[in-house]
Amino acid sequence: MAAWPITKTHTTLCLTVVCLFMIDRVLKIISLSGVKRELVNGLWFILSQNSNAAFSLKLNFNLVVLSATVITLAIFWLYRSLRQQKIIEAIAITALILGALSNFYDRILYGVVIDYFDLRYFTIFNVADVLIVGGAGLFLWRELFQKKAE
Repeated sequence: MAAWPITKTHTTLCLTVVCLFMIDRVLKIISLSGVKRELVNGLWFILSQNSNAAFSLKLNFNLVVLSATVITLAIFWLYRSLRQQKIIEAIAITALILGALSNFYDRILYGVVIDYFDLRYFTIFNVADVLIVGGAGLFLWRELFQKKAE
């Protein structure tokens, strides 16, 4: 098997994803302490407990079981991507997994997902949500643009 084509950019992306996971965990702890502050015009840092699914969708099934199943499948997908040396795909899946794991951990520990960024009159989210959306976006970008170059 040939050497993996891992570049400094790949390493930086992966480390950024891991750092964002850790930042999310710290910000959740800070929000649980009751800190409430306007960060910039219209963006508040405030505790919000989300008992629903992504984007506050109300679903009628066990979110813990669903989350555990999706995370497990994503880990197998990550393993396959690494074996096939699909580095960008692996980074995207890692972002998805770490974002999902952070929110899953909240759901197990608190029974809800801890959100803390509040864009008044639009949405409330956390860094784990950004990882999930960013990972999905990176995967979509890879599928649309990088595959055409192959």
